[in-house]
Amino acid sequence: MRRSGKLLIAMGVGLALVAVALVVIVLMSGDDDPEDPQTGQSDEPETTEVREITVIVAARDIPAHTVLTQDDVREEQVQSDEVSGDAVRSTLEVVGLSYSIELVAGQPLLQADVELPGLANSIDPGRRAYMIAVAGSQLLGGLLRDDDHIDLIFTTRVNLQRVMPTYPLELPEALELGDIEDDPETGEPGLILPEYGQEPPGPTYPYQGEDGSRFWITDTGDGDPITNVLLQNLRILRVVSSAEADSGSDDEGDYLILDVDAVQAELLDFLGNTGTMQILLRNPEDQELSDTPGVTMNALVDEWGMRVPRTVRLPDAGAQ
Repeated sequence: MRRSGKLLIAMGVGLALVAVALVVIVLMSGDDDPEDPQTGQSDEPETTEVREITVIVAARDIPAHTVLTQDDVREEQVQSDEVSGDAVRSTLEVVGLSYSIELVAGQPLLQADVELPGLANSIDPGRRAYMIAVAGSQLLGGLLRDDDHIDLIFTTRVNLQRVMPTYPLELPEALELGDIEDDPETGEPGLILPEYGQEPPGPTYPYQGEDGSRFWITDTGDGDPITNVLLQNLRILRVVSSAEADSGSDDEGDYLILDVDAVQAELLDFLGNTGTMQILLRNPEDQELSDTPGVTMNALVDEWGMRVPRTVRLPDAGAQ
């Protein structure tokens, strides 16, 4: 046999041995990492690298729905396999927000439990939130905003009912003025009326509203109108306009939620049931309270010069 033929046989044997070796390697690797025959993916679980990460934990015990500050939370280094993948990783993600459940010192915070603060979080201890209904025109063209400060003008009508001094007196039911007889001892008439322009004899009782008079104040609808600034420098917690209100709500209209104390809340409730209120917007830096006199019909005449009708005397009969 020629030398070239032997070389070809040797090369063929070598290639066969290489093929056998490759088959053995494939079979061995298949035993170590079996694949799903349908998906072709390995059944072996993937390994995740464990590393040290920064998470945010509670620095103290914190009640639910408390607005979180920088002092309420701190950073802590933990192994990545020791916390949830939803763990908060930066204080910027929670400071100024609140947490929906109670926190225990050292407890990691989760993104799913972080919430926007509610209205109650805006109320200081001892204060109250009171809602008043307002007309759309009172919102100053939609320019009122949360945290604005306002005054409230109150307008109503009042009646003065005189309290007259009296003595016990028994009178017949059908008594008429003509039945009153003269005093038999003095001969004086039983009923004395002063002539026109003269002062009546004896003590007189002042007209209602004058110094020394006594009277009841009532809120009947046909009384005299009166207007006065009664509450000043109230902070608006929320402006709730009908355009922004929840469409599923039963309440329709515009509202202001005010920051007041308990005494102011009682006054607001009374004012809302007996008259109307108008809003005055204040400068945010103006803290001074004004002492206003209020306005009545008498004040319009006496202090503001309002002209009013006057009585007239008819001319005598036959006068030209």
